[in-house]
Amino acid sequence: FVHATLNDAPPVCGPDDRFLRGLERPDGTLAGFAGSIRHYPKHGHWYMGLLILAPDARGDGLGRKAAKHVIDEARADNAPCIRIAVLDVNTGARAFWDKMGFEHERTVKASQNEDGNERHILKLDLTGE
Repeated sequence: FVHATLNDAPPVCGPDDRFLRGLERPDGTLAGFAGSIRHYPKHGHWYMGLLILAPDARGDGLGRKAAKHVIDEARADNAPCIRIAVLDVNTGARAFWDKMGFEHERTVKASQNEDGNERHILKLDLTGE
């Protein structure tokens, strides 16, 4: 399960298009992971597939710092946007991404997902317009 979760990416994305970063606490221990892929769902676009923090690492700005790092990488790659999918039941994550400037693009109904969860696809425009 862990290997599959950390290495999951659409078949169109090669190994050089997947990025996984460990998030470090001040004491050097692992606090979480941030994962992203480029060229998904379209060539040049970015998708953040994973931002997971240990419960004790939340609320201190580490998630915001990690998200900003990925967003900055996408900008440096001249990506027009970055997307993320948020489960409907995860209202805390939805509020976090709203504060980061992401906007609702569309909703994927539960019947369209293998796990039966409804997802909201959020998008952050990186073109500066």
